[in-house]
Amino acid sequence: KFSTGKSSLINALLGDEVLPDSLNPCTAYINEVTYGDEPKAAVSFKNPLPPNWELWVQDEQVKAHILQHAGGQVPDYIVDDLDALADCVTIPYDEDEEEPIATLDNSPFAKAVIYYPSELCKNGIEIIDSPGLDEAKDRTEIVDKYLNKVDAVIYVMTNIATGGDSDKEINVGIC
Repeated sequence: KFSTGKSSLINALLGDEVLPDSLNPCTAYINEVTYGDEPKAAVSFKNPLPPNWELWVQDEQVKAHILQHAGGQVPDYIVDDLDALADCVTIPYDEDEEEPIATLDNSPFAKAVIYYPSELCKNGIEIIDSPGLDEAKDRTEIVDKYLNKVDAVIYVMTNIATGGDSDKEINVGIC
């Protein structure tokens, strides 16, 4: 579910603040963490870009990258400083951080692959950070589609309202 600490758990497993995290629903789409000698990320874009994509893009360099390739397939944007990754992979909120300022339909981003020198990922293990369930239908659909591609799932739950009907409906083979 959303805001249960999925990104925080992954950061703890990696031993560093690699993924952005927040008390608000934060992860907008799939983030794949895989081994890399140097920390960096490759952010992929939707093709075609959706209308009003500008609502999602906070970083001027990312905006310039998209505009440079507008009209065609936008190549991956490489993020060399993982501190700047939040501008690409998190849900944008208004200044009061109460409500998202855009829907996922307007997001130009498809997914991010984060390369990180983690021993955990060194032998081909990929760690996936997903949006939370039950927060927004479009993000729940992203997770549902991606579940068919994974070998194992760690389902992060809080001890508040655990085991409710929505937990039982998730088809990930929980046992």
